[in-house]
Amino acid sequence: MKKSYKGKVERKRKINTFKKRIITTKQKPTIRKKYNKPKTRRRKNKNKTTKKKYKKQVYKGGGFFKKKTEMKFQWNGDKYLYVGFVKDDKPQGEGKLLKTFYRPNFSGYGKKQQDIKLTSTKVHGQWKDGKLNGHGKYYYGDGQRIIYEGNWTNDSPNGQGIEYYENGNKKYEGQWEKGEKHGEGIEYYEDGEKKKYEGELKDGLPNGKGILYDENEKKIYDGQWVGGKYNGQGILYDENEKKIYEGQWEDGKGIEYYENGNKKYVGQWENGKKHGKGILYDEDGKTKLYEGQWENGAKKKT
Repeated sequence: MKKSYKGKVERKRKINTFKKRIITTKQKPTIRKKYNKPKTRRRKNKNKTTKKKYKKQVYKGGGFFKKKTEMKFQWNGDKYLYVGFVKDDKPQGEGKLLKTFYRPNFSGYGKKQQDIKLTSTKVHGQWKDGKLNGHGKYYYGDGQRIIYEGNWTNDSPNGQGIEYYENGNKKYEGQWEKGEKHGEGIEYYEDGEKKKYEGELKDGLPNGKGILYDENEKKIYDGQWVGGKYNGQGILYDENEKKIYEGQWEDGKGIEYYENGNKKYVGQWENGKKHGKGILYDEDGKTKLYEGQWENGAKKKT
């Protein structure tokens, strides 16, 4: 006999339910896994220096330099300790020269102990091929007070620079050439404020147009100079800044004045004395007292 359709469906249902029971009994318990966060890479701090980076050479414009180095170095005939950047065993870049000296040590009941080792800065500035080139400072023996600050060329002050007194005040400010004052500049008295001389210089001496002042900043002389002496056209003043003499210095024509400012003498001069043709005036500056030849500051006898 053929089985009915309903019987087939019922049988399939029973088989499916039986299979489900078998599956559920054999199923293993699920274990909950731990959640692990994804690993993120840490960013390296570029500014942080490591030992490896410190050992590497550092670029400082114009070549590769080691980190600041200490080495013995001879400069201007004296031995120093150099601290700074180096290229080919020569100072290159920023660096300074240190002078070592010893101070007696009498600590401990007046008994002399081992001397104290001290260092002072002699030079601090820019170097090129083992010589000072660029801006730099030159110090007195204590390493604190500056003698000169300004531009250098091949170990000599060259260009714009300032010289200082031992008390720290300005002594000279202006142009330099091969270690000498040369060009436009101003010299000061020891207070560092009142001008002593203002004008042109050559080889450290007034040369060209310049003005000499007293300690009250009143003019003494205004005119031409040669080798630190009045020479050429110039005006000499008294303590009240009134004209004493105006004209040529050394040899030439000039004008001498009374204290009231009126003309006293107009004429030729030689070696600082009236010599040659000239006119002597009264105190009013108009009335002529003598007109004629002069010789060594006196009227020439006829």
